[in-house]
Amino acid sequence: MTSLSRRDFSKLAVVAGAAIGRLNAAGLRNTGSIDDTLRTGIERRRIPAVTAMVATADSILYQGAFGKRDASTGTPAKIDSIFAIASMTKAITSTAALQLVDQGKVKLDEPASKFLPDLKDIQVFEGVDSSGKPKLRPARKAVTLRHLLTHTSGLCYDTWSQEMQDWIKAGGTPPSGVAPKVPLMFDPGARWQYGYGLDYSGKLVEAVSGLTLEQYFQQNIFQPLGMVDTTYENKPEKRDRTVSRYDYQPDGSFKEQSRDFPTNLFNGGGGLNSTVGDYIKFTQMILRNGRGADGKQILRPGTVKQMSSNQIGGLG
Repeated sequence: MTSLSRRDFSKLAVVAGAAIGRLNAAGLRNTGSIDDTLRTGIERRRIPAVTAMVATADSILYQGAFGKRDASTGTPAKIDSIFAIASMTKAITSTAALQLVDQGKVKLDEPASKFLPDLKDIQVFEGVDSSGKPKLRPARKAVTLRHLLTHTSGLCYDTWSQEMQDWIKAGGTPPSGVAPKVPLMFDPGARWQYGYGLDYSGKLVEAVSGLTLEQYFQQNIFQPLGMVDTTYENKPEKRDRTVSRYDYQPDGSFKEQSRDFPTNLFNGGGGLNSTVGDYIKFTQMILRNGRGADGKQILRPGTVKQMSSNQIGGLG
């Protein structure tokens, strides 16, 4: 995952979105202002590269690429440049899990431990005792696929969870790898908190299908949609289109990583590589109520409607 400030990238996305909104209202007659917004935005915020695309369900209205593929050669980014898409992987994992729901192989509200034994006796962290040791108790309800998909399971990233940081400080093992074995920070369904739910959703897809996530995604989502550049693998033949990853340094600078990185772990929470064109094909499927460009149904229309509706009520 590129260690780039989410805040900086979000600011750029908001500004670009506003420009796109203005142009959309005018029928996208002049896309120059989108180009200017993206070009000046990445320069001002020191974002190495960006590709962008605007589409309806059936057509592409805008596309552009700005910045450099890598710092060492200065090769320009192109519209087919391949990026590490980080947590944009989550939407694809959610689609895979919901396909299994559509097929009746999984139920949204049954205990996920039916397929993932690690969740069967999971405990909840309740702070530390007087000696500084973590206090744990059994969860009051079972974790379900619905909880995992909606970030209401209690499985939290330590980056944004003070409770997770407190648990680690009290001697808990820092999370690592895919679907780390960590306690819940609250009972399932009690709160919303961004976290490892999609890691576990990916593991559930693998357990039910008998395939790795790479195999399942390719067979059931990427190939049907024509997403030819989306994969967990870092393929040598596509290296010349792959954008460098960077680590954000304490002084605010970026340190470029080697582009010869290994294939990512098959993690439902992040790790895919893709192009903007491939990802647009995925989002257009959502806009078509689950149907690919060739008419193949990837998800049921009713499932897509559920995906676009509030699943957590007033939780926050």
